Amino acid sequence: MGSGRGWSLIHEIASRGAEVALQLLLDKGADIEAKCDAGTPLIVAAEYGHKNAVKLLLERGANIEAKSKTGTALGVAVLKGHERCVQVLLEHGATTEAKSGETPLIVAAIYGYEGIVRLLLEKNANMEATSKLGTPLIEATWGGSLGIVRMLLDKGANIEASSREGTALNIAAMNGYEEIVQVLLDRGANIESKNREGKTPLIMASKNEQANVCKLLLGRGADVKAKDTYGSTALSLANQAPASKGTTLLQMTDLHMTDTVATLVRELQRRHKQNSK
Repeated sequence: MGSGRGWSLIHEIASRGAEVALQLLLDKGADIEAKCDAGTPLIVAAEYGHKNAVKLLLERGANIEAKSKTGTALGVAVLKGHERCVQVLLEHGATTEAKSGETPLIVAAIYGYEGIVRLLLEKNANMEATSKLGTPLIEATWGGSLGIVRMLLDKGANIEASSREGTALNIAAMNGYEEIVQVLLDRGANIESKNREGKTPLIMASKNEQANVCKLLLGRGADVKAKDTYGSTALSLANQAPASKGTTLLQMTDLHMTDTVATLVRELQRRHKQNSK
């Protein structure tokens, strides 16, 4: 089953989760910290999801923070989605943080492992640690994991934490995650939050033709005339039809009357009438 430099009998037994054989090997003096490319026996057992083998090795004194190229036993168990192994490791005091790279909570958020996120939060994992894309809340939003988004917000995650693409609301709007947009707005997210290009959630939703999200945002009072850093509005970015030089925005709208464009035009007309009274 295993391969790589240093792979020995104890790694093979750990990978199979053969507890009796593992016990016998340890009783005979096998090195509990023997290293191979995949890591120590504990890391191997965690990688293959063998909860009882993990527990046995920990009770025999295995180093819970030993590392392989992939990470610690906890990091590997989280990556593979082995919730029961994660629970055992946390019960034995595995650290929930990482000195470098993505934390276990970020990894669980990326892959949508709701149960593992819950376990890590119960151990007070850092909700504001960041990956290249952002915090666990932002990662969960990218993945469309509504349950994890709710869980993180319930625990007090910073709803306005930002990344290159903006806050969780910007990202949810851009991807058309209507339910997540609703939850974020209900929790008080800034409806006019801007990413690094100055794009608001409405602008981002419009650009990606997310008509339902546009309707939701407009219904909550989003500024339909907001402009990004380049002077573009939601309507101008929703109009993606080819146009010759000198074509007006109105002419472009007629050429490209999508549901999103129609929604924006109706809102502009409504607000114009309202302001004219």
